[in-house]
Amino acid sequence: DWRGRCAVVVGTRRIGRRIALRLASMGIDVGILYRSSRDEAESLSREIRQLGQRSIAVQSWLNSDTDVAAALETIEAGLRVSDLERQEICAAESC
Repeated sequence: DWRGRCAVVVGTRRIGRRIALRLASMGIDVGILYRSSRDEAESLSREIRQLGQRSIAVQSWLNSDTDVAAALETIEAGLRVSDLERQEICAAESC
């Protein structure tokens, strides 16, 4: 069961959009990273919230570790990621 989990999707067009909506339909909260398409990102985030899931769109330059780290912190705060979820994310990354 995926309900209550969270994911981060990069991009708001085509594949990124389809993935984000699919995750939301599975009960997963979705953070969206975008580079320049703010209107599309905000629209996608609203659509996800209409499906009953939490969502936040955050601008980030993926070629900057500092920007990505700050964006992920913003997403964690916006989605209210718990310490337990953060531990699960870290465990998954170490696999």
